[in-house]
Amino acid sequence: MSMENIEQLAKAHAENRDLLADRLRALQDEIEDAQRRRLRGIRNALKAAAATEVALRNAIEGNPELFQKPRTVVFSGLKLGFQKGKGEVVIADKQRTVRLIGQHLGSQYDELVKTTTTPIAARVAKLPATQLRKIGVEIRNTGDQVVLKPVDSQLDKQVAALLKDAIDEAGEAEQGAAA
Repeated sequence: MSMENIEQLAKAHAENRDLLADRLRALQDEIEDAQRRRLRGIRNALKAAAATEVALRNAIEGNPELFQKPRTVVFSGLKLGFQKGKGEVVIADKQRTVRLIGQHLGSQYDELVKTTTTPIAARVAKLPATQLRKIGVEIRNTGDQVVLKPVDSQLDKQVAALLKDAIDEAGEAEQGAAA
């Protein structure tokens, strides 16, 4: 294989990426047009749904006697009425709560408090190789790797993601066929 062959392959790949980008751009334009056409109707439907929900909630809250037995009913595919709230745990000051658990519930501390310790990978990576070996860390993929990437715009990033998915699927299909 010569550099001319690689240049031809690069040109073919660039043309195919451009075609894919053009088709994605056309799709995005169609989606934006559809959104513009439908947005007013969606906003109107949202306002109407919000208004009827407020009215329905007010009607239910204002008439609790209608929901004694049964406490809930189903009308038009909507379950409505009253149910016992599940409650919500609110911890305003987490560190204070941890300290108080230690003081008042010491025997349950490990059960109630999550403690995590993990190395900071970005800082560990800056250590010299001799120290990395001592602490059982290895750095992988430091050799030469093929570089093939455009100067990415947002559209190019979409193209790259689609190509990556397609390449992954093709690789899985080949592995499945080989098995």
